[in-house]
Amino acid sequence: MGLVPQLNPFEILTKMAGGSMPAVGWVPHFLIGTVVWGSLFPIFDARVPAGSHWLNGILFGIGAWILMIFLVMPMAGAGLFGMALGIMVP
Repeated sequence: MGLVPQLNPFEILTKMAGGSMPAVGWVPHFLIGTVVWGSLFPIFDARVPAGSHWLNGILFGIGAWILMIFLVMPMAGAGLFGMALGIMVP
């Protein structure tokens, strides 16, 4: 959308993988988003006694976001909360 052009998850994944083609970033992004998170949510949903599925979905999404800002962003060189990319990222 152009609001935060320096935050490009596909480019970040491409650089982390040591590649130069955009597909190198698109493939893991797709696999993580569909296979990994899609497989983990039913397990999470069955074990968390929050009640409704939509609330479990919100909790799961918040957990995924926390993992992203505390693990993935620093590993990609973007710093905690992505602050190395600018104040608009968080």
